[in-house]
Amino acid sequence: MAEPLITFVLCFYNEEDYLAETLASLAAQEDRRFALRLVDNRSDDRSVEVAKMAVEAMPDIACEFLSEPRPGKLWALHSGCAGITTPYVGTLDADTLYPPLYASRILEEFSRKPDLSAVLAMHEDVAAGHGQASLARWLQVLAQPRHCHGGGAGQAFRREALEAAGGFDPQRWPYVLEDHEIIHAVSRHGPIAYRRDHTFRTSDRRNDREGCSWSIAERIGYKLLPASKGEWYFHEVLAPRFEARGMRSIALRDGAWREDQS
Repeated sequence: MAEPLITFVLCFYNEEDYLAETLASLAAQEDRRFALRLVDNRSDDRSVEVAKMAVEAMPDIACEFLSEPRPGKLWALHSGCAGITTPYVGTLDADTLYPPLYASRILEEFSRKPDLSAVLAMHEDVAAGHGQASLARWLQVLAQPRHCHGGGAGQAFRREALEAAGGFDPQRWPYVLEDHEIIHAVSRHGPIAYRRDHTFRTSDRRNDREGCSWSIAERIGYKLLPASKGEWYFHEVLAPRFEARGMRSIALRDGAWREDQS
């Protein structure tokens, strides 16, 4: 068993239809220097059973199961990231597939640039797409390297930077879009890296989150804002708006987008 350099935290709630494929993609990683923490957030389906069967395919990887009784992904992330001792921490989603070089590309970037606070992947349809849309997105990445252009399914942090930023704290930020908020908190402790070949692929159900996401105007405001104002924008502008619309993290458990579209 290789000494792990990164701990991947995978939180799940009723993901029995997706977990096996996600964990199979992790079992196929070429770089084995990672540990895995699976955090069950009060599932009432066969998710835990499916996950325990799936990790049997990776006997060389240290796998730990945790249970977080407080409902909501933020609480699961908060518990899952606590007490980690590896130099790096990555967050994964239970309905996501990771290419075989996913772990190695993270570790390559941190090795090349030890001062990085985070290495972020992008959805492969964006990163490997064609035409003007893909070019525009990557020009945006180059123009706004400290913005969050990916999601929590593909984020990896230098552990010390994540801890210095306060980690995933439901008291500081109890709302959706925690994956964007954490990037601005962490970026105060080092630069952020993207690379075009570092990607992931999520399930189709991600296409319908209108009821628990930001508005078009709020998205535009975020894109136009300099990164130095990111924390201000989230905490002073978005937080009261999200509170008024009931967009706390727990809303993700009940949205229509959770319907199985497999």
